[in-house]
Amino acid sequence: MELSNLLEYQKADVALRNIIVEMHKDKSYQAMKKYREQFEQAKVKNEEIEVLANKALSSYESALAYYEANVKQIEKLVEKLSNDDLSEDDELALVEELEEKKTAIAEQLKRVNDLKANADRLFANYRENGANAKQAKENYQKAKVAYDKFKAENMPKRAEAEKARDALKGGVDPALMEKYEKLTAEGKYPAFVPAMSPDNGKTYNCGACGMSQSGVTNSEINDKGIAYCESCHRIIYKY
Repeated sequence: MELSNLLEYQKADVALRNIIVEMHKDKSYQAMKKYREQFEQAKVKNEEIEVLANKALSSYESALAYYEANVKQIEKLVEKLSNDDLSEDDELALVEELEEKKTAIAEQLKRVNDLKANADRLFANYRENGANAKQAKENYQKAKVAYDKFKAENMPKRAEAEKARDALKGGVDPALMEKYEKLTAEGKYPAFVPAMSPDNGKTYNCGACGMSQSGVTNSEINDKGIAYCESCHRIIYKY
């Protein structure tokens, strides 16, 4: 199988990829990536905090309303106790009910305060996290300006390498190109690698991962000239 055109294309494609990789190693690009991730994380976190904060606020408001209703009941009981026409039994019953209400309201007040503190804490976290998101966005914009400048300076070299690669594509067998593009889409560079034979063609190792191949794959390499590596799944070719 004629592989020379494909291997020339691969050489040009790897050269282009190396340029792109080097561009992505730039400090401004790495900073831009970091701050974008920070912004997205802060955004997701704020959405979660907002849900919790609204639930906490709702619980606080419900507890506060219940507390205030019991305060009014206590006020009514106190008003009844001030009535001189009460019998001794009625007065004792009112006093007992009043003590029960006071105990209950003390517990409710503690719950109200706890819920209020929790809601305040969540809203403080929300504001702090919002400030972090804003800062991350500002930092991202600064890094983007720096990277855009760096990118503009390096794009001619990248465009030239891309043009050189694309000029070779028409000479590659479509079936081989399909295999190549499938492998490179999985991040396998180089996709086609030479078969390494320690014993003059009896057995073969993958030229990328170095793994030895089975008898079936060894036969396929000898018969067809190419085969898939059983370990890394690249195409091994006999040269």
